[in-house]
Amino acid sequence: MDALLIIGGGLLIFFATAVASMPFGFVQGFAQVKGRPFSERTMALLRIPEWLLEAVFAVAAIAFFSAREPQIEFVGVVAAVLVSSFISYLLEVRRLQLSVKEFWLRMLVGVVLCAPAGLSLGVSFHAPG
Repeated sequence: MDALLIIGGGLLIFFATAVASMPFGFVQGFAQVKGRPFSERTMALLRIPEWLLEAVFAVAAIAFFSAREPQIEFVGVVAAVLVSSFISYLLEVRRLQLSVKEFWLRMLVGVVLCAPAGLSLGVSFHAPG
């Protein structure tokens, strides 16, 4: 398994999930600038659609990645998800923008749900032969 391929896949997954979460950050930032930040309950309710959209974008990125690289296996996809999680850890958890509990939950969802779903979707787009 090529390390550059795994790192590239991890970067693709990270950027896809970052793009998915951007609208939610803009909404939260706009509310704070207006002087009316969201309550804790509203913030918790906003997490659900944000996580779902991030999962959809992660599956799409993994499907694209595995469709373009037919030699990739499940272990390679999981390694790419772990690379993406490591980048997320460095940028979000270390800067105290994300709790460690939420980080582990997102990583678990990425490995257990998104990786198999994205890989099976991507493999279905492989050209026969």
